[in-house]
Amino acid sequence: MQQRAEAFSAFIEEVFFRGYLLQAFQTLVPRTPWFGVVCSALLFALFHGTQNLPLFLDRFAFGLLAGALVVRTGGLEAAIGAHVVNNLMAFGYAGLYSTIAEVKATQTIGWIDLVWDLAGFGLYTVAAIVLGRRLTLETTTPGRNAFLTAVYCVLVPFVNWIAVGRRPGANNVVAAALC
Repeated sequence: MQQRAEAFSAFIEEVFFRGYLLQAFQTLVPRTPWFGVVCSALLFALFHGTQNLPLFLDRFAFGLLAGALVVRTGGLEAAIGAHVVNNLMAFGYAGLYSTIAEVKATQTIGWIDLVWDLAGFGLYTVAAIVLGRRLTLETTTPGRNAFLTAVYCVLVPFVNWIAVGRRPGANNVVAAALC
């Protein structure tokens, strides 16, 4: 059950940060998607709470790479996959060496952990982009997916309520209203 909840929360975060915020920021500087990628990654890292510098950089880098996946592939699928894999590995590790509550409460990591995470994020990103090109997947710009993203922003908190049994909080309702 916990794995499904973590996979679903990864989906929700990607829809909000890369699907909605990346596109919203991209409209401010429409000539390049990278402004949206950087802004959404920065907010992604900040929204994860109290953290030391290596953990902030880890989350910021993950946000940058997930944003790059969205831009390069034209969809949220690869970024959602990266986020799900990241969460499942973190919580799988927690099941072996600590508790999920301890992992969720993590506020510090070391510089070596940051380097290992960046290597893993980078390998996944390169593999996803190369695989997408080899499979000749159709790509679109993030702006073309705006309608679906707006629908997801409105529906996801309420689908989460049904699937996980967690009632949408005020921040979920505000996010749905902003869409």
